[in-house]
Amino acid sequence: MHDGGVDQDGGGPDPKVISDSVGALGSENALAIPGLLNSKQDCAAVVRTTLEHFGRIDGLINNAGVVLWRDTAVVSEEEFVSSSAINHEASFWLSQEVLLQMRSQAYGRIVLTSSTWALKPYPGSTELTLYAMSKAAQFGFAMALAHGTGHENILVNVVAPVANTRIYASEVPPDKLRPEDVAGTVAWLVSPQCDLSGKVLRVADGEISMIELAETASEHLGDQASDPDQCGAAIGRLVKSRDRS
Repeated sequence: MHDGGVDQDGGGPDPKVISDSVGALGSENALAIPGLLNSKQDCAAVVRTTLEHFGRIDGLINNAGVVLWRDTAVVSEEEFVSSSAINHEASFWLSQEVLLQMRSQAYGRIVLTSSTWALKPYPGSTELTLYAMSKAAQFGFAMALAHGTGHENILVNVVAPVANTRIYASEVPPDKLRPEDVAGTVAWLVSPQCDLSGKVLRVADGEISMIELAETASEHLGDQASDPDQCGAAIGRLVKSRDRS
């Protein structure tokens, strides 16, 4: 298990966070790996340490994420780079590293973490554009990777969880948004029983739903496709048709 032990915005790393978590499991088969995932080298080190200890990697669950609450108009380059490194670049580098191992053993499961903040418009998202952009990247990466892993028995899926973890900002009752109510779905997705690939599952408060992009009915404009007014009118009809369905 890896955890940088950072706070909500990625600062203050504390190795005690992951060591305490592994200790709570009480299992000799759990390994605590502290440190950050800020670079390709950091991600490779986590995978290398895991392989040295266990000899193989059957599943990757990438849940690393930081939340920088910033208005888009004032985001600095440093904040942009910092958010991107953890929230979506780490997914690529970790997946790249484990794919080499999974291809050699002709088996693997990869679960990436997105967010509903990234997949549809929500009120209150004004200062979450950095987070939403990075989490949306998980969707595109997973869709491409689901059919490009290099072996049919390496499956890739996405969870969009809502859980009261360290990065969750709102106060909730102790019996609501429990992380363990997400863990069951993630554990199944990373198990040999999982036979799905390229799916996005929203999981919250014991409820599971599937998120999909849907293509609406189409209109063929022919020679009028170069006319902005005709295009706008067609789009309006498609929106109305979709709203009625």
